[in-house]
Amino acid sequence: MPLTIHSVIDIPELAASIACYLTPADVAHAMATCQAFSNQLEPFLWTNFCSKNVRRAPISLVARNVRHIRTVDFSAREFVQDGIIAVESLEELLKTLAGDIHNQAESHHSIKATSVCGIEQSAVARVAQYPRLRRLSISLSSPKTRWESTLWRYLTTILHNSSGSLTHLQLDIFNQGDVPPQLLQVIPALPRLQHFAINAGLQTESTYMSLLRALLPLPRLRELFCDFPVNIGRYRYTGDNDGDYDNEDNLAEPRGELKAILEEAIAARTCENGSINVKIKTLGFPQRHGAPLIRIIVPLLRSHLVEIEALKIPELFDKRTEKCYENMLRKYCPGLRHLIIAPHDGKVRSFIRGATRLRTVRGCNYSDQMSELAEYHSETLEVLDIRECMDYASADQRSILTSCKQLKRFWIVPDIHRLGDCGLKFGHILDQEWRCRDLRELCLTLERTVDVEAIVLKRHLELPALPPQSLLWTLDSHGRWTGKLNPTTRQELDYVVAAWAAKQVFSQIGRLRSLEILALGASQYVMRKKDDLFISEWDLTLAMGWLAELAGLKNLRHLHLRTDYWSRMGQPEVEFMDAEWPLLGEITFDVTNNDFRDLTDYSSKYSRPPMTVLAWNSRYIRTIELDGWDFRYTRKGIRIYDKAFDEILKAMACGDLDQEKPSHLLGAAKQWITNLDWFNITRGSMATQSRSLW
Repeated sequence: MPLTIHSVIDIPELAASIACYLTPADVAHAMATCQAFSNQLEPFLWTNFCSKNVRRAPISLVARNVRHIRTVDFSAREFVQDGIIAVESLEELLKTLAGDIHNQAESHHSIKATSVCGIEQSAVARVAQYPRLRRLSISLSSPKTRWESTLWRYLTTILHNSSGSLTHLQLDIFNQGDVPPQLLQVIPALPRLQHFAINAGLQTESTYMSLLRALLPLPRLRELFCDFPVNIGRYRYTGDNDGDYDNEDNLAEPRGELKAILEEAIAARTCENGSINVKIKTLGFPQRHGAPLIRIIVPLLRSHLVEIEALKIPELFDKRTEKCYENMLRKYCPGLRHLIIAPHDGKVRSFIRGATRLRTVRGCNYSDQMSELAEYHSETLEVLDIRECMDYASADQRSILTSCKQLKRFWIVPDIHRLGDCGLKFGHILDQEWRCRDLRELCLTLERTVDVEAIVLKRHLELPALPPQSLLWTLDSHGRWTGKLNPTTRQELDYVVAAWAAKQVFSQIGRLRSLEILALGASQYVMRKKDDLFISEWDLTLAMGWLAELAGLKNLRHLHLRTDYWSRMGQPEVEFMDAEWPLLGEITFDVTNNDFRDLTDYSSKYSRPPMTVLAWNSRYIRTIELDGWDFRYTRKGIRIYDKAFDEILKAMACGDLDQEKPSHLLGAAKQWITNLDWFNITRGSMATQSRSLW
């Protein structure tokens, strides 16, 4: 009798072997085919669990697959009810992952024993159901301190159960006070731990030392991040009275408790041949609160435990000169390749000069102190990623783009809540050709600022038809040009030159043949000028804009449009993208843009998603999810920021927003939904699901 596919799938060993060769999408399609496939393949689909809102977390799904889950991430949970987190749901998730199924009647949220894959009450059977986690990222920041002991009890149980497999651990305990002793006790029992990161509130020096004592001896630890302020007691260095702040001998030797911790860690990690096989490659130091932290940083950097490749530097507010830090970095960190900079600290320039071959520079909220980066690392820099940037001079951005030929990612995201500006001026893009031809990811905030007089004078032959030179310029009393444009033609020239400059800017971007991700936005300076804002609306259109200049981006996979570049798009633009960008799989529209808060005339315009774009794209969309938080279109999925999604569905069903919407259109929308591969609604007035795997 020949074996059928159903009989093969019913054999657990064969099902596991088959699942190894299937992608998550393949497994999902197989599960949707029949119930038999769903029962056997479900554990191999849900190996990674990530949730931003544990209030809607699928507790039963986690319980059924608890043995197979390898990655758990609910570190970015949503705050609800004025900042109070759904601690009850978080407790239930931790309880499920910890394998604690006793006292089932305590709450109606509890998981019944029969639903957890038939788990019996014996201890032996329960141990077999513990998850063998490899990665755990969790946020325990909660104002409800009464849950603290319960949450930590479940968390320590999870860590104990996964002690033989856990490699990555990330904790957010910002509102929980000091690091609890339960965590300090369980960390030494994690021999496979490679990455540890913790984000917390103000800690004492003794707590930080206890963390180092628990973590440094771990034999496989390679990455250590401590993101919290630490209250370091007052300390005086030898030579301080003489003003000898730059004497390295005062800093290099560890003292007191730190010396004992380093000696114990070196002894624990040293092999029989006297060497340390695995050294710490990445270090992130806490922020200082009180006395300088340098007396802890330098002994760690020069320790035999450390061979630094990536370094997150704290704020270093002390009296030592930049030359001192520059020399220390060259001496103790010759292999430094990746740097995470601290905000508001001028010492970062000494780290840039002290590093020999930087490849990556990341940071946030930084203010115009990166001018030397292109000078020192133009031949090696591959990634520049600055988030929540307050100020980043346009000239500095130009120096990076025109000098760093190895650059793969250029990502400057402005902080829209501050008054700073990170716009790259059109004039600076026109000055020089970019050298970063292999750029893969680009995020630009464009500013329509050009020297109109200089462009008209130097490039008047390239511009469209202009008035005669005698009408362009003002003359002095002797009939000589003053170098100033005639006020009567100045306004017209502003628009002509800005449009010509925009074409050159997008042509420059269009020559980046390797580009895969493109994010575009307008600077706050432009947002304050409504005329410029109106012009920018047409930039990425075919009729009046320069979308055609981007036709060369054949490798583009993700287009992210901030501000208002999408509002004038229609069917021609959709067909252009489909024809010219064959690999494009995702388009993101920002519709909750805080840049428009001060523009009351535009407020109603941005209160809902770009309905026209949705209607034109309806025939391309195969998946839709409405979660009420953001808007994202992909060829395989769409998320929409809007609670009134019944109107959206009508628009996408009929493809015409101008006609009247009779009641039968809602039925047409539902018929359109049935043709989708995936449809899920979590917020709003409708609650319909079609082919949902949940």
